Amino acid sequence: MWKDVFAEMKSSLKTWGAYGIALAAGVIYLIQALDIARRTVSILDEGAYLLKGYLFITGQYTPYQPYGPWTNKMPVSFLIPGAIQNIFGPDLGVGRYFAILLGLLMLLGLWILANRLAGKWWAAGIVAFFALNPGIISDYSQAVSQILVACMLTWMLVLVVGKNQKTWQIALGALLAGLIVMTRINLFFILPFTALYLYWEHGKRIALTAVIGMLIPVLVGHALYWPDILHRYAVLFPRSITPFLDPWRTAEPYSSLWDPEPDTGDRLLSLLQAARIQFVPIAGALISWLLWPSKNKWQDQADYRAAIYLSALFISLLLFHIWAALGNDFCIYCFSGYLSFFSFIGLIILALTHRYWRRKIPAWLQVALFILVILFAVSAGYGSFPEIGNQTLETKVPATLEDFPDIEWIRLRKYLRVEHKIIASQARRQVPALLGLGAGILVAILGYELWYRRSRHSKSTAQNDAPHTSYGYWLLTAFLLVGMLAAPVVYYYPQIGTGLCSGDVLKANRTAGKHLAALIPPGSRVYWDGGGSTAPLLYVPDIEIYPPQINGAYSFKVGAQDDPDSLLRLGYWNAVLDQAWQREADFVLVQDHNLTGNLQTYLLDSGDFVEMESTSPTNPCDESTRIRVFMRIH
Repeated sequence: MWKDVFAEMKSSLKTWGAYGIALAAGVIYLIQALDIARRTVSILDEGAYLLKGYLFITGQYTPYQPYGPWTNKMPVSFLIPGAIQNIFGPDLGVGRYFAILLGLLMLLGLWILANRLAGKWWAAGIVAFFALNPGIISDYSQAVSQILVACMLTWMLVLVVGKNQKTWQIALGALLAGLIVMTRINLFFILPFTALYLYWEHGKRIALTAVIGMLIPVLVGHALYWPDILHRYAVLFPRSITPFLDPWRTAEPYSSLWDPEPDTGDRLLSLLQAARIQFVPIAGALISWLLWPSKNKWQDQADYRAAIYLSALFISLLLFHIWAALGNDFCIYCFSGYLSFFSFIGLIILALTHRYWRRKIPAWLQVALFILVILFAVSAGYGSFPEIGNQTLETKVPATLEDFPDIEWIRLRKYLRVEHKIIASQARRQVPALLGLGAGILVAILGYELWYRRSRHSKSTAQNDAPHTSYGYWLLTAFLLVGMLAAPVVYYYPQIGTGLCSGDVLKANRTAGKHLAALIPPGSRVYWDGGGSTAPLLYVPDIEIYPPQINGAYSFKVGAQDDPDSLLRLGYWNAVLDQAWQREADFVLVQDHNLTGNLQTYLLDSGDFVEMESTSPTNPCDESTRIRVFMRIH
């Protein structure tokens, strides 16, 4: 009797345990997301998505409109956050809380997809991964397009992947695929790969239905904004092969004021930082391909087709974004953020293929895997030095163990004798790399322990005829587990991650915005130099802004002094326009640390302006982010 009761309890635990873990992980994700959203300093892209979106939805401007804001993304990326603000009110918090809601919807979709393809425990593990990775939560808790695309892509996969999907589900998934492309053109590869997969899995009729569904939002979106939407493509394609797009280009390829010249070290650091933050999805996919079984080992060919589709999609998107970020100079440190659009596909590949992996691995491959683990660990350690390098050197360690238990504790940099500034700069990179090396060695030892214990268990239970599981298999298993558990440690130790403030950023922006609204009457022309993010302008109704200033230095062109109108028509600005706007603006808003040079002289010495009460800081951790307000009196 009791034996049956315990057996039933064990079965129930197996059934409901995964649900409990997933639910708890979802709650942990939500708690962290709310905290991160409250404390993350707003960036330029976030302010642009929110302000442009609100201006577009309320009809003050139209995407790609001549002489309007620089519409540097596809229209849906602005229209959805704009619509949410139109419903609940323009506010930075509204944008971020909507992002958190999308994150929870994404987790629900990933649970459904992973449960269908690999079972509920893998589904729970994927949800737990997100709960344990605050770096990715940070990307998904801001009002930017990453979480919007990731949520839509997740549900697109939920609707189309699998052998038993209904036609209406596939059609709806195809519509989502088209909508994704109208949100971010860099996800274009999902259209051909999804169509080919559906043809392979379901045949010509279903594939044709999907293609039609994909084209509907793409064609409708282009028709609504034709022909000015061609400006988006004029930026993407070289002038030499697309002269027909010249009407939507500047007369000359003027350089932007933002014109960085990153070196190889910068590109390497960006790559390693992305590998650290997105460690489990990238490593999981890579390991799945290394242990990929032969085709006849797949018990379900639908799994095989899904794995090929997901792998092709992941590889194509990964290579494209490597080129977009690291192959160009414009935004090399965007690479990790770019991966947030689609990196979770690596987790689905891992979950789907795991049960088919080769467990008996040749010795040469095990050696290669060992080297790979060590290199990856060292690289991940080096890639974390901007977050933990200085803090690690400040960690206190025993000066000597000779006087135990009365140990003198000193800082690690003093122990290592790296007081000199140049040596300390090198050490802040080298020490995290050494920590990564140590972590890799510990992973190798843990993998050996798992392999050894499993081998002993097999022998003790007379399972000598069972397929032999190589050490390399357990090494990779330990590698993934340790990597997932290390993510929050790197992010939170020894202090909150980069870009977070101990104060309430949402409240600070709201307070600053309402202060501006009390000073600036409706209809005023407002010149903006109030910081990277234009979020404070969300709270100031019915003012006239200079739209190109929303993107700041990124839309500021060096050149066209004789024809500034050609720049303004496309959403750009230059020095001529800058000076003209200063002379005609009713109010000039300048962040405290931006008030320098000619602008400072003009505002303070010309006698045309009177300075009013400044706002409180938009970043409560940085007093220099207060916005100084100048009102024209002449």
